[in-house]
Amino acid sequence: MTPFSAEEMASAVSELAKLKKIPITVYMKDGGAKLEEKIRALSERIDFTRKNGFAPSQLSLAVSSPAMARLKIQKQLQIDQHREKMSAEQIVFQNFHRSLANRPKPSDKEVTPAQLTVSLLPHQETGLKWLLFRENEDPAGGILADDMGMGKTITLIALILRHKELAVTSLSETSYNTAAMNRCIDSVELKQIVANSNTKSRDDKSMGDEIHRRCKKNCLKVAIYHGSYRNQLDSKLHQYDVVITTYQTAQREIDGDAVAGASSKSVSVLLKFEFERIILDEAHTVRNPNAAISLAVSRIRARKRWAVTGTPVQNNQSDFYSLLRFIGFSPLNDLSVWKKWITAADVTNDKRKERLKLITEAILLRRTKGQSKDSSNTPLVDLPAKNVHNHEVILTREEDLIYQKILTASRKALSKKRDMEKIFVHLLRLRQVCCHASLAITEVPVLEDGIDIEPQSLVGDELLLSLSAGGVGLNLIGGNHIFLADLHWNPQLEAQAVDRVYRIGQKKPFTYIAL
Repeated sequence: MTPFSAEEMASAVSELAKLKKIPITVYMKDGGAKLEEKIRALSERIDFTRKNGFAPSQLSLAVSSPAMARLKIQKQLQIDQHREKMSAEQIVFQNFHRSLANRPKPSDKEVTPAQLTVSLLPHQETGLKWLLFRENEDPAGGILADDMGMGKTITLIALILRHKELAVTSLSETSYNTAAMNRCIDSVELKQIVANSNTKSRDDKSMGDEIHRRCKKNCLKVAIYHGSYRNQLDSKLHQYDVVITTYQTAQREIDGDAVAGASSKSVSVLLKFEFERIILDEAHTVRNPNAAISLAVSRIRARKRWAVTGTPVQNNQSDFYSLLRFIGFSPLNDLSVWKKWITAADVTNDKRKERLKLITEAILLRRTKGQSKDSSNTPLVDLPAKNVHNHEVILTREEDLIYQKILTASRKALSKKRDMEKIFVHLLRLRQVCCHASLAITEVPVLEDGIDIEPQSLVGDELLLSLSAGGVGLNLIGGNHIFLADLHWNPQLEAQAVDRVYRIGQKKPFTYIAL
């Protein structure tokens, strides 16, 4: 395979982006086979060039005299030498700048799709405009990182519907063979679920329920690809517009495919399709680039790839790299390039910040509830007042005595053997005492007579949730008070839990008390 020259590379990338814009190739006379082959061949040659460097330029000059010819050749060689010194990564960064120049303005909005039964809010119309813009860029897709509770799900449903509307418009202007039209899968959403059989059916269908509630009847056909029933869907999956599955299901199927080998019978149906669009909801789930779940979802083929999360970075910069790898944000989806440009020791903090800022501006959209619409300081989202109280808890005499007894017993046990697992258990007991002493009484029999701590039951309209169960995928706007009894080391997880209640649709004054 021959690499592109520096001049050819820019036009090849541009041509690839244009080819990817052509919608719904299954409607073409040949089923889109020739177009897909051209996209594949062009993509492979671009990747080959990025890995191996540019080919020497082929000069084609109109020469009027030998002296002029020498001058033009000398000038052209100087240009070539300069371009060849530039790496493929540098050209990509230049493309980032060009993409930013064409990015929609904050005031630009896209119309609400006709098949939605509700009108999008202004910030959602702006977000939809940006989503459509990114799907026509290279790579097609990006990261939607709006604050929790700002309506990311309905915005993505609007993207699916609006894409279908625009595709129909394009079809009317082309020579596609309409007699060969077949329904194609429009999107696959990977949704993390609560690991509890009683909530599984509810949480799996959250996006499906939104589609049924917010879209006109029968405009999108939804399949839930999860559980034992999914085997019956394998041969019918192409009949649906939206396929909703779980991270765990995808990982089991794709990991099982790798173990079983490459035989066609063993290949997961999720790997047989090239989806129009793949959406990772709660995408911070794949923040560990080495985790099996992250590697699995990256193998699913799709023309457009979206990572949706209110917390794109929870621990460090590697979280962000994992999302870029999933999106296919070349060349930064290559770990060696990421290290060279972002994490290498010779990259200064200022240069690192500058590059990360450029990347995030190019591929990520984030708005917060506290953000203003314009210079009038009107909030982006109309929500009631939020009252935050940090309440310092002082233990009673009995509670302090229990705490000191457990602390002494923990130190004694750990002085013999420092087992990390036991250390975490003892820390848990101490935290339980701080929440309520009754939580630790039955676990640590070190109490003396005369201490009376009775377990207390919840009364009234109260819902007790752990951070892991209540932190994602729930809409709890029926409540308006949150008591956070056990602080977490990562404040982002606490923020996610709070925004299960403080989100679009909340009408009552909201109070958040951290103990």
